Amino acid sequence: MTLVSLTCQYLPGGTVARMAGEVDATNSARLLASLDQAHPRPQEPLFLDLSALTFLDSSGLRTLLDTRARLAAAEGRLHLVAPHERVRRLLDLTGLAGSFEVHHTLNEAVTAAGLQATACSGSAIA
Repeated sequence: MTLVSLTCQYLPGGTVARMAGEVDATNSARLLASLDQAHPRPQEPLFLDLSALTFLDSSGLRTLLDTRARLAAAEGRLHLVAPHERVRRLLDLTGLAGSFEVHHTLNEAVTAAGLQATACSGSAIA
């Protein structure tokens, strides 16, 4: 089984979720459920920090697409933050990089969402 961890911080008006490890068919469904649980207000932006996510296969990509669709249905937005080089390459190769709001830093993403960065509270999910 491949390991992935998800930790969350809550901002006023949004959630920051940091993913680390690898996402593949063995854990993508669990990750999707964890993301849904970690971000129960889909009308608010979700910031996925992917800087420590070193591998993402097609099932992991499907998790990102499903998360984006869930948020869009509630008029929320998904922001991908600092994707690891390998993840960014997959997004580019599949032509999906333009389907996501991708930012270099969390501050850039928070500003793009119209929020102010403030002190966060955190919790581990997976």
